[in-house]
Amino acid sequence: MLTYKEMRKRMELSPEHVKLTNFTESFYQIFCDAWREKNYRAVFETDFYKKDGFSYCVFLELFDESLPKWRLTFSRRVYGYPMDIARRYIREDTEEAAKARGQELLSLYEANYVDVIRVAS
Repeated sequence: MLTYKEMRKRMELSPEHVKLTNFTESFYQIFCDAWREKNYRAVFETDFYKKDGFSYCVFLELFDESLPKWRLTFSRRVYGYPMDIARRYIREDTEEAAKARGQELLSLYEANYVDVIRVAS
């Protein structure tokens, strides 16, 4: 995950010419905490979210691009042979987080195994 200064620099260099008046270090910390917990209520109360909607959307895109990309391959045994059911790409900051997300999705795909591989972005 990028630091506040790295993210601010990316936003300054973005071709969309975003406003950074309300993009503060405290907002970035609130967002990172909310992202880890997958609970964004606190983000919705920030000035950056409320007042700079377009800039917030650009930020979300840049934040997502900055995270490593993982391929989750869901499989189960059919007649004794492993069979891939589905593949899904996600972005998480660590392999452990990607594995945890994969475990959450196992029942959705009716699979009994998930393989997590980091892929090039």
